[in-house]
Amino acid sequence: MGRPPSTRKDLCKAISKSIPFHFTPPQYHHKVKAFLLAAGLGSRLRPLTDKMPKCLLPIHGKPILQIWLEQLTESGVDEILINTHYLHDQVEDFAKTWSGKSRLILNHEPSLLGSAGTIRANLDFLKGEDVFLVCYADNLTKFDATLLSKLLKSRVSENPLGVMALHHSNEPHRCGIVQMDENGWIRKFEEKPKNPTSNLANSGIYSFTLEALKLLPKKTPSDIGFDFIPQLVPRLLGLKMNEPLLDIGTVDAYRKANAVFLTKL
Repeated sequence: MGRPPSTRKDLCKAISKSIPFHFTPPQYHHKVKAFLLAAGLGSRLRPLTDKMPKCLLPIHGKPILQIWLEQLTESGVDEILINTHYLHDQVEDFAKTWSGKSRLILNHEPSLLGSAGTIRANLDFLKGEDVFLVCYADNLTKFDATLLSKLLKSRVSENPLGVMALHHSNEPHRCGIVQMDENGWIRKFEEKPKNPTSNLANSGIYSFTLEALKLLPKKTPSDIGFDFIPQLVPRLLGLKMNEPLLDIGTVDAYRKANAVFLTKL
């Protein structure tokens, strides 16, 4: 057996080799439901978020949330659940203006449930699916998130519970850090380590199977990085992104994102 694909380029090559000769790869679209986590307070972005939720801050005049919705829709995602909390009425008003093909479902959280808690509270959303996506709306990238679902399905015989997108970080102490073997399996995961052993970091983009839901933490609030991912290792795969990832968690990072988004991504 050959080495399983661990990068986007390897995955595309593997898919093209395994499909019938008459099939054209660019025409392949795997539709899947996605959680778009957008309920954060944006505390580190104040004063920018004093009167506007973080997910609606503009990048070159376009709300971050809209950039995510357009990219997910273009990738073939047909239903997107957005959780809301802080200044939720503004997000609801924005959703009313959405005219894309993807169906939006808004779920207001009077009290924040945490990223894993949001999934647990919306299990009905996943009925009829075998895999689903989870994306953090406070990052920006042009990475195609549906590649994770395609990788998950291509290796179903190995019983993975999920796939995590990965990137190399310049600030590994602020990220979830992984150790991945040559076959793409994540062997170790540590959220925001004091002494990082590598800079291969969690990008906040995932695809999970329904079987993984059995390991969701029951406490509320609960976090994907701290409470859920450690339960999935070593049945969790990693896929290294070729595309840059921009964090928009601070005022400086937001300004940088506006400066480089059109050229770097």
